Amino acid sequence: MTERNIAYDYLRSLAILLVAVLHAWSLLKMDEPQYGMMCYLYRAIVDAGVPLFVLISGALVLSSPISSLSSFFQKRLKRVLIPFVIWATIIYIIGVYRHQYDNIQNLSDALLCWFPYLLNNQINVSHWFVHMIIALYLLTPILQRVIQNADGKRLCEYILILILVCLLLKWFFPSVFILTYSSTLFGYIGLYLAGYYIAQYGTHFAAADWIYGITAMALYVINVLTDCPNNVLTQLTAVAVFGTILSIHRRHPLSSSCLVVAISRYSYCIYLVHIPIICAIYLLVHAENPQWWLPLVVGIGVVAICTFGCWIADRIPGKWKNYLGIAG
Repeated sequence: MTERNIAYDYLRSLAILLVAVLHAWSLLKMDEPQYGMMCYLYRAIVDAGVPLFVLISGALVLSSPISSLSSFFQKRLKRVLIPFVIWATIIYIIGVYRHQYDNIQNLSDALLCWFPYLLNNQINVSHWFVHMIIALYLLTPILQRVIQNADGKRLCEYILILILVCLLLKWFFPSVFILTYSSTLFGYIGLYLAGYYIAQYGTHFAAADWIYGITAMALYVINVLTDCPNNVLTQLTAVAVFGTILSIHRRHPLSSSCLVVAISRYSYCIYLVHIPIICAIYLLVHAENPQWWLPLVVGIGVVAICTFGCWIADRIPGKWKNYLGIAG
């Protein structure tokens, strides 16, 4: 049994907090240019939540021992896929009941539309992350065999440099046709590999925590000042934050925290259910002229509510929790 690396709990807790605040902010339509600098201050950091999740997955999944395909997919996809289908179905039923789908008029329509909506991410738009992470899992057996060999470090560096060049080309020359559809996929594969690379090789040099930390702050400031937060800069900021926390933990081990571990443990379930809870809160709050702090408070509050709910459910015996993504 390997010792738990608390740094990943801190990273996962930070990632889910950023995602919750992102959606609490965007649901108030505060991500529009009229909010000026406040919009840029939010976007340049909250958009880093999903990249952080991908970095964590890459660090943990790609470094795990190579196993048979059946064993790998049984462990990974079942843990991700079943809770996703169950919670998406629950949210879909609520949406049908609340008449949120214009082309669903009766039970027959609801049954016929369920699977296409699930495949096309039309039930809860925030669930796009699940589709993306499943795609990365499908590539994982290939990536593991590429990077876990004698030349793995060099091959990983080559792929990361290639992906970064593609992303920069897309940034500076957005009309390049070959990158129009590939840059998004390249970006997340790059983050997936970067998580592995930093965890394995990227925290052993002197003052790594300071170098990563200063880089993260510089990238954030540059991203804010561009007046149009850039995905590449946001992803690089996430990479620097990831390296900072891992490096800090390596030099000065972070103390264990029951709250951080709990948020980390239930982060996937929180991800799957946080949007409807945010929407319910806003129905009660009636925020017509929201202040800048409201999405921050709501995002933190939703994570706290979900964590407490999962903690209570986790005390109830039974394997049913596994199917809801509660048992970590």
